[in-house]
Amino acid sequence: MCLFTNEIKNWDDWGNIFHSVSAWERIVEYILIKEKLPILPLQSLEPGTNAVFRSGDYVVKIYAPKESGLEEDEEFNTEIFAMEFLESLNIKIPKIIANGEIKDKYLFKYIVMQYIDGISFTYHSKFMNKGDKYTFGKRLRCITDRFNVPLIDFQSLRQFSILDKNDRWDKYSHRFNEERIEYISKQTFSESVFVHGDLNSGNIKFSGDEIYLIDFADAVYAPLIYEHGHIASELFEFDKAFLKGYFGEYEIDDLVEVCLTALLIHDFGGDIVNDKIAKSTEIKSVDDLKQRIYRKLSCQ
Repeated sequence: MCLFTNEIKNWDDWGNIFHSVSAWERIVEYILIKEKLPILPLQSLEPGTNAVFRSGDYVVKIYAPKESGLEEDEEFNTEIFAMEFLESLNIKIPKIIANGEIKDKYLFKYIVMQYIDGISFTYHSKFMNKGDKYTFGKRLRCITDRFNVPLIDFQSLRQFSILDKNDRWDKYSHRFNEERIEYISKQTFSESVFVHGDLNSGNIKFSGDEIYLIDFADAVYAPLIYEHGHIASELFEFDKAFLKGYFGEYEIDDLVEVCLTALLIHDFGGDIVNDKIAKSTEIKSVDDLKQRIYRKLSCQ
C-alpha cells in the first residue's frame, strides 16, 4: 500500500501538492521512523520548489521525483555537496541529520536537517537602519568570500552554461531574447567558483548574533558575478546602504554591468527582472534593461 496517494505526472501536479501537509504527513512520518527521530506535528515551511516541512527540531526536505520533470538527483546531490562544503568552512548552516530515499508510489529522495530557530532576513530587514544595512552587507560579504572560491572536487556540483535553456525568459519578447543570447555570447567570464545561487531574503536567517544560510539546491559552479548580481538585485533590491556594505565604494557603471550580466545568465534572472525591475512586457531591449538597472542604482 502506498503512503503517498496523489498523482504526479508533470510540474503542475507537483506545484499543486508540494507544500501540502496532508499530502506528505505519512511520508514524513515514515522517514522520521526510519531515521529513529521523534514524530511531531508537521508545519509547512516557506515554499520553494521542493516539499519542506518542520517537525519539532528537524526539517524534512523531499525532492521532486522524476515524474515532475525536474532532475531530482541533481538537486539532491548538489545540496548535500554544498552543505558539506560550507560546514567544512565553519559557515553557519543547518546540520544534516540524515539523507536517503524511499520507494513508495514514486522514488522520493530526502534530507533531514536541523531546524534553525531564527528570524528571516525578510522580516529582520524591515527594522534595519542604514547603519544596520551597511554592517550586514559587510558581514555577508565576509561569508560569501569564504565559499565563492574555485574548487578542485566539484564533480557533484552543477556547472553553469550560457547555453542552458531557461524558460523564465519565455515571457519576454523574441527580440529581447535574441539580444540576450547575443550579449552573453560575447562576454568573457571570469574563473568559475562555488556560488550559493539563490541568496534571497528567505534563505538567510538570524539566530542571535549569527547569520545562517539555508537552501543550497541551486548551488552551481559559475562566474562570481552570478552570485554578486543576484545579491545586489534580488536580496538587496538595489538598496545603497546594503550595497556599500557588500561592495564597498563601488562605481555605479561597474555595478550596472555586474547586475545586467548576472541577471541575463542567472537561472532566476527572468523572474528577478520581472519582479524587481519592470514587467517583462515593458522591457524592450537589453539596453532598455541596462538603463532601468542604472536608474535603480542611481535613485537611492
